[in-house]
Amino acid sequence: MRKTLRIARRQYFDKQIHSMASDRKRPWDLMPWTRERKMPAVEAILDSRGNSCNTEEKLFKTLHNTYNAADNREVDVSSMYRKIEAFEEREWMKFSVQEFHDALKNCAKNTAPGPDHVSWRLWKRFATDDTVCQFVTKIANACFDTGYWPQHFKQSISAM
Repeated sequence: MRKTLRIARRQYFDKQIHSMASDRKRPWDLMPWTRERKMPAVEAILDSRGNSCNTEEKLFKTLHNTYNAADNREVDVSSMYRKIEAFEEREWMKFSVQEFHDALKNCAKNTAPGPDHVSWRLWKRFATDDTVCQFVTKIANACFDTGYWPQHFKQSISAM
């Protein structure tokens, strides 16, 4: 029974496809996205007079007039900004060895090195030596104090 139904269904659809492809010469009629689209079933958008926008042209015109109404007008943006208080400039907190260790904890060991060819595994090995940690934090603090960042640091992917 199932086989008979499957064969009958297959023959019917093959016949439909053949007729659309050969008789009408429009095989794309089989595809639902080529058919006329209905307007979405949502609450209607109203134009400036309160009439419903029930065609695509009217909907486009209404939305265009709404969002492009101020195209060639001067806009006063000063009212959009509120006064921002000026805060006192504070001293930058020094970068500590503990921050260096905390930054390294969250880094995977097996990531690829950047242009400096220093992998996280190597950084973590360096971090076991207190002298190296002190040296790295001194370099970071010197950069913060002077405001100068060498080009090599800017290109490096090994950021902490």
